[in-house]
Amino acid sequence: MAIKRLAVFTLIISAILITVFYFKFQIRLRAIPVHVMIISYGMLFVYYISILSAKFLSKKIATLLIAFFFIGFYVFIFNIYLGFFIAHQNWGHPLTFNILIVYLNEIDSLLNALPFRMTKTLLFLAFSVVSMVIIIPIILNSKTFFNEFLRVKDSFFTKKSILTGIGLYILFPLLFFNIEWMQKRVSTDDPLVAFFLYEFTPQNEIAKGTGQENYLAKVNYPENLKFNKKNVILILCDALRYDHLSSSGYIRNTSPFLDSISSLQNAYNVKNFFSTSSRSFIGITNVLSSNYSVAHQNFFIHDLLKKQDYTINFILSGDHTNFFGLKKYYGKSIDFYQDGLNATKNNPQVSINDDLNIINTLKKYPESNNKPSFFYLHYMSSHQLGAFNPDYKVYEPSKHKNFLKTTPKHILINDYDNRMTQLDDYLKQTFLVLGKKGYLHNSIVIISSDHGQALGEKGMVSHGNSTYLSETLIPLIVLDYSNGKLNTKHKLKSNFYNQLDIAPTITDLLNVPKPNSWRGYSIFTKRTSNYIFQQEKNYYSCVWSENGKVFQYMYNSKSQKEELFNINLKKKDTINLISSLNERKILKAKDTLLDFYNLKN
Repeated sequence: MAIKRLAVFTLIISAILITVFYFKFQIRLRAIPVHVMIISYGMLFVYYISILSAKFLSKKIATLLIAFFFIGFYVFIFNIYLGFFIAHQNWGHPLTFNILIVYLNEIDSLLNALPFRMTKTLLFLAFSVVSMVIIIPIILNSKTFFNEFLRVKDSFFTKKSILTGIGLYILFPLLFFNIEWMQKRVSTDDPLVAFFLYEFTPQNEIAKGTGQENYLAKVNYPENLKFNKKNVILILCDALRYDHLSSSGYIRNTSPFLDSISSLQNAYNVKNFFSTSSRSFIGITNVLSSNYSVAHQNFFIHDLLKKQDYTINFILSGDHTNFFGLKKYYGKSIDFYQDGLNATKNNPQVSINDDLNIINTLKKYPESNNKPSFFYLHYMSSHQLGAFNPDYKVYEPSKHKNFLKTTPKHILINDYDNRMTQLDDYLKQTFLVLGKKGYLHNSIVIISSDHGQALGEKGMVSHGNSTYLSETLIPLIVLDYSNGKLNTKHKLKSNFYNQLDIAPTITDLLNVPKPNSWRGYSIFTKRTSNYIFQQEKNYYSCVWSENGKVFQYMYNSKSQKEELFNINLKKKDTINLISSLNERKILKAKDTLLDFYNLKN
């Protein structure tokens, strides 16, 4: 029978594709039987409605509907596969319905910004097309299809068949879509479930610092402490590299405003500052929580300040609402929230990723009063998805159709430096607005990033690829506007730092206790941990200092390749020194790294 042959072929193809995803994207083994079960359920659904059509409609209409149901089902499924593949290849996350809907109006900018791995994508697309070429002719022979449904329509409408069908359609959705524990176990790995239900969970979520420890820290942290309640302004600039700031010694004058404020007497321009990953979700949440783990129960810096009667404001460029459930991780302590999605609802003509939305929102925001405020401002100008104003086009040529490995490196660099120029001016405008409204008076301002941006180094572009310095070495500028000059008590106590240190630095400057669940250190206190850690996809690394030198040890869990770099910001040394350092010290770093990420066999 045509239906049986089609069912068998479909399940074989689906099993092959999900197995490819299992090996390619390191999803869990249980995804294979789960996915085959979901596809079987989908086929049953199409099968049942086709029988209903044959039973109650005329032969002509039923024949057309049956062909439509089956072709629609396969087109939908294969598009889900394709979206899952492309998104995982380029983002490290599956494609979701919410992200797709949000970017329908800006689909060109999204496609241009994706660093497509074209060869593998085209091979996958070719496999999908061949599969469809085999499937669709079978379906289009709708007479055969209709006759098969016609033969079973009477036997189908028995009490046993109806009860079985009802049971399946009640039990299956309950099992996979309404039971939380099952949802969490399949929503990351299955293309179909991920499309509708995915929420981000890091590949190797660290158990330490989550759960009960964070909950108790949050519940027991004292409220309304007595201290100088300075305004706190946290600014994260998406995909901002340290080495493309003029103040870092870069050959171009990309950041005159940032240079001017980082040279102030009350400013700390921190070197050797690293992100914990090279993707936004991890970077942002790690900054706010001072924790390597991503968990809803984390105790965020804005939770702490809310307990001290701060007004909490999140004014963000980009869609944080639908970006894999990021807004949910921010929690319920927020008094005023606006991201790019809110901005486009108010004005459909503006881009989700336009940083002018932040400036315009701040212009309308009330002036400062006696109540302290916390602002988290997130900028997208330096990210390839950020809206770009051609008025800031300084370096040419910079135009490219896609963010590809094959795009000439100098074009990627010119485009990035143009975006840096725009970002710098937008930050200048932001400071002017905040100053006029009184928020800079008696304030702490933190300027940093969620991750870096590869511009052709190591054959990589964009971010979310690795933990190499191009994607993880980021700036940190700390301004303390309550003092006319640097406080002699506040001196940098280390020569390497990471994003977990931002929240403790804020509590240190405010002179309030650091929660015991936080894993970072104030930049003004001595580290008791000798290592900081980074992870992205198959890349795991740790950074430490020895005899005044800063080293990064990197381990690839897939290829087993080991690399060691002496981080010299002036030389930008990228030579692998793995064979030149004392073997015992390398083994110690490796052992510490593998133990931290639970990678030991």
